[in-house]
Amino acid sequence: MILRLFSMILISIMSAVTAAEPFDNIKPKPTWAKTISAPALYSIPQDYIKDGAYYLLLDRQVKASDEQVESYYQYVIEIVNQQGIDEFSQINISFDPYYQSLQLHKLEIEREGKKQDRISTSTLSVIQREKELEEQIYNGRKSLNILIDDIRVGDKLTYSYTRTGQNPVYHGLFARNYNLNWSIPVASLNIRVLWQKQQPLHYQVYQDHAELVKTQSTPAGTEYTINKQQIKPISGESNRPDWADPWAHIQFSETKNWQAIAKWGHSLYQDRYTRNDELILIANNIKKSTPNKHQQISQALRFVQDEVRYLGIEFGQNSHAPSPATETLTRRFGDCKDKTVLFIALLKELGISARPAMVDTDNEHVINDELPAINAFNHVITQVKLDDKTYWLDPTRSYQHGNIDSIYQPNYGYALLVDETQNTLTKMVINDDFSGINVKEVLTIPEDVSAPVSLVVESHYKGWKAASLRDDFEAEGLAQSSKDYLDYYQDEFGDTELLTALRIENDEENNIFSTFEHYNLNAFWDESDKKYTGNINTNIAASYLDKPDTLKRTQAYHLTYPIKLEHTIELNFERKDWSFKNNEKSEENDFFTYHYTANWDKKAQKLTLSYFYQSHQDHVPADRFDEYYQAILRARDYRYYNIYTYKNKTAHTGKNENLADNDTFYYWLIFGGSLGGFILLTLIWRLEKANESIAPETQLYPVSVTKFIYMSVFTMGIYHAYWFYKNFAYLKTQQQDNSYPVWRGIFNLVWYYPLAQGINKTLPDVNNNNRLSQPILILMAVGFFIASVTENTIESFWGLIAGFISLAFVIPLVLSVLNGNKHNPDGIAYNSRMHGRHFSLPLFYLPFMALMYSGELYLMPSNQVITGDKLWQHDVKTMTRQRIIKPNEELSHFYSSAYLFWSADGNGITDKSVFSYWRESQALQLEKATYDEISNIETKWGEDDEETLITITRKDGSDFFLYVSSIADKDHEFDQQLRQNWQVHLN
Repeated sequence: MILRLFSMILISIMSAVTAAEPFDNIKPKPTWAKTISAPALYSIPQDYIKDGAYYLLLDRQVKASDEQVESYYQYVIEIVNQQGIDEFSQINISFDPYYQSLQLHKLEIEREGKKQDRISTSTLSVIQREKELEEQIYNGRKSLNILIDDIRVGDKLTYSYTRTGQNPVYHGLFARNYNLNWSIPVASLNIRVLWQKQQPLHYQVYQDHAELVKTQSTPAGTEYTINKQQIKPISGESNRPDWADPWAHIQFSETKNWQAIAKWGHSLYQDRYTRNDELILIANNIKKSTPNKHQQISQALRFVQDEVRYLGIEFGQNSHAPSPATETLTRRFGDCKDKTVLFIALLKELGISARPAMVDTDNEHVINDELPAINAFNHVITQVKLDDKTYWLDPTRSYQHGNIDSIYQPNYGYALLVDETQNTLTKMVINDDFSGINVKEVLTIPEDVSAPVSLVVESHYKGWKAASLRDDFEAEGLAQSSKDYLDYYQDEFGDTELLTALRIENDEENNIFSTFEHYNLNAFWDESDKKYTGNINTNIAASYLDKPDTLKRTQAYHLTYPIKLEHTIELNFERKDWSFKNNEKSEENDFFTYHYTANWDKKAQKLTLSYFYQSHQDHVPADRFDEYYQAILRARDYRYYNIYTYKNKTAHTGKNENLADNDTFYYWLIFGGSLGGFILLTLIWRLEKANESIAPETQLYPVSVTKFIYMSVFTMGIYHAYWFYKNFAYLKTQQQDNSYPVWRGIFNLVWYYPLAQGINKTLPDVNNNNRLSQPILILMAVGFFIASVTENTIESFWGLIAGFISLAFVIPLVLSVLNGNKHNPDGIAYNSRMHGRHFSLPLFYLPFMALMYSGELYLMPSNQVITGDKLWQHDVKTMTRQRIIKPNEELSHFYSSAYLFWSADGNGITDKSVFSYWRESQALQLEKATYDEISNIETKWGEDDEETLITITRKDGSDFFLYVSSIADKDHEFDQQLRQNWQVHLN
C-alpha cells in the first residue's frame, strides 16, 4: 500500500513537471505593505553591471502574526544591455502550493517616461520545475512563469507579489534572513518586518552596522526597517569556504535559545523509531554475525547507506519531519532525516545509543555565532556514542566500508542534538588521521636511453578517498577507468604503453581501496643538444601545493581537509655509474606539513624520492594568508626532481655543472700556484742556505716586527705559524717537556696564552713596564682566538680583515721577545735578515691574493649572489651598452659564474625584468623577460653549494634558465626578490 501510494505521488510529480496551469490571482498590493519608490535620480555603475540589468529597488516586507505570515516583494530593474533583455524577458516566482498562496500585484514597464501595464499582454502560467531533481529531491514547489513581451534596453521593469503562508512543520516559529549587499550594485534597498506577535523578535546584523535597524511601535505592530542607498558590490574571492560569505546580512528570529529548536526537533522525531519484523530480523542477523559493537554499528550503517537509496519526497511538512523507520525500510528510499531515523532504529535494536544531529553544511564554522533559528539547519546526521567515544555518522553517504574507526566522519563544525534537554550547540571534534592516499611508483631506468622505462604503480586509498574511488570505478567502469589512468601517464610522460591491465582490490574490512598498474614509458627522456633529461614529479602532493592566485585576501582560503598523502618514487638504474646526493626538506606550519627526502643507495643504484603532505586545517584565516602563501612557496620548490645523462659523457648527477667547473678552475689555480711557489722557494732556500753562517744563540725567536708582518702577509699566515713553532721549540728545550711544537704552531689559535706565559717566564730581565698583565693577556688570547676563527671560517673580505686583526694580536708578543733579546743584537739581526727568497714571495702571492680577494672587492665575479649596488658602475654601463638592461632599470640582484670577467656570463633581476646572458664563440647570447611576460617561475634548489636552477616560462610558452649560486643561501634571497617583483607586476 505504501509503495503504491508513493508511486502515485511520483507519477503525479512527473506529470506536473511538464504540465502548465494558467494563473489569474491578480490583486492589489496588501494594505499593510508600505509604498516604496525607486530613486528618481541615479547613475548606472556600468563597470559593475552583471546580467545586463541595474537593480534600482529591492523592497522586501513581511507581516508576521500568530495566524499567518505574509511576504511582500517589489523589484524595480533597469535593462542596461542586450543581456538584460535575455535575462528579464522571463520571470519565475517560486512558491510551495502545500502551504503558500501567491498573488501578483504589478507588472509594468516604464519606457521614455510612460508606464505600460504588462499583466494583460504577458503570458502567466504555473509550472512545476523541481530544481533539486538531479539531487534526488522532490519538493513539490511551483513557479509562476511570466513571459514578458516587447522588452527593450532602457526599459524600467517593475513587478511585485506576495506569498502568504508558512510551512506548518515550523509550528508557527518565525525566522528570516535578508542580504544587505551582493556581488552586484543596488541603488536602493528596503527591508521591513511588521511584528504582530506578543513574544519579542530578536535580530542581529552581520558584517554591517546594527544601527541600520530602525524600530518603532505602531497600532499595527512593531516595525523593524532598514533602508540603504547606493549599495556597492562585494566580490567573493576564489576558493573561499561556503561559510566565509563576504556579504552582510540581517537575521530575524523569535527563538531565544537553542533549546526551543531542540524541543521542536524532538517533537518531530520522538515517535518515528518504529519497528517491525523485518527491522528486528536485520538487527538479529547483525548480532549473529558479530558480537563486536563497533562492527555492529558499521554493518547497520552500511545497510542503510547501501540498501536504502537516497531520495527525498519533501512536500510541506515532509521537508523537516522524517518518515517512520519501518516506512523507510519498506519502500527502500529516503532522505537524510529518513535514513537517520532508520539507522537509529536499528541501533536501538542493537542496544547502542544514538541521536539525530541537525547540522548546517554551509555555515558550519559560523552557525555558533548566529541567532538560534528554526531555519538554521539543512541536513541531519547521527551521533553515536560507544565506550566513551563519540562518532558522527552520515547515513546518506555511500561506499563507506570497514570499521567505524576507519571511515570518514564529516565535520560540520557544530551540531544541535535532537533532544529536548539540549540547550546549546555541540562542537564536533573529529580526528581523522587516515583519509588519504599512499602511492608507490617504481621506475626501472635502462642503460640505453632509447629503451622504454618500466613503471609499476601501487596505490592505496583510505577514508573518504577510498569511498570516492569506489564511487568513481562503479560510475565509470573498469575499462574507462583504465583508459583514464593510461591517459594520465601519457599526459605526464608522452608515449605510454599499458603492459598489464589495471587491477583493483577492495579491502572492505580495513576500508582500503587499491589499484595496481604497469606501463612502459617510451618517451621518458627529453633530449636537448647536450643531454637527456628525465622529469620526475609528485603530482599527487603537488596538487595540494598550488600557488594561490593572489598575494592578499580579505576572505578565508579553503583547504582540503582531512587529507594525508604519501608518495614514494623509486628509480632503479641498470647502468652502474649514476650518482646522486641525499637531500631533505621539511615545511611544517599550522596549516600543513610537507616533507621531502631524496635517498641514494649507491650499492643498489637506487634513488628513492619520498613526498609527504598532510593538512591540519580546513581553511586559512584571511589575516594569516600571507603566512600560508610563503609556506607554499617554500614547499613548492621540492615537488620536482630531474635526472640527467649527458651525451658522450658519463656525468649524470642531474646537477648543474657551471659552479663545479668554476670551483675546479680555482682549485687548480690555488694548487698550481702553491706548488710552483713552493718548488721555486725551495730551490732559492737551498742555494742561500749553503752560504749562510751559523745562527747566533738567542732566547726564544726574536725577529723584527717588519719582517714578521711582511712574511706573515706574503706566506698567507704560514710564517705566523712558523714563528709560534720556533718559540715553542725553544721552550721545549728549556723546560725539557714532551710537547709537540709543530702542532702548537699549526694550531696556534689556542696556544696564544701559553706562549705569552712562557715568554714572561723565560725573559725575566724584561722591564716590568714592558710586561703584559695577566688580565690583558687573557683578553688578548680571547681576541686572537675569535679573530683566527673568523679568518678561517668566513670566505669574504671580512675574513681578510680578521686575518690582519689576528696578526695585530701577535705583535705584542713579538715585541716582548725582541725586548728580552736587546743584549743580543746579532741574533736579532740574523733572524731579521731578508734574503732573495723572501723578496721573491710577492711575485707569487700578490697575484694569487689579488685573484682571491678581487671577487670580494667585486672587481671580478664573486662566487655568491650579490646585490646590484655592489657592481662597479663600469660593469653596469657595459651591461647597458650591450642592451642587457635599459638605462632606467635598477639592478637588484646579480650572479656570474664566469672566471675573470663579468661580461662573460651573468644572471640578474631588475625592477622591470629578469635576464641571463653568456658568450658562445665570443658572441653574446641574451635571454630576457619583463615581469608582464612571465607566466610561471619554477625553482630547483642547489645542494651542497651547487647552483640553483630557476626556470622562467614566458606567456608564449618559451622559457630560459637562470643559474644562481647557492652559497650562503643567497639563492633564496635572489628567488624571493624575483617572485616579489613578479607578483607586484601581476597585481
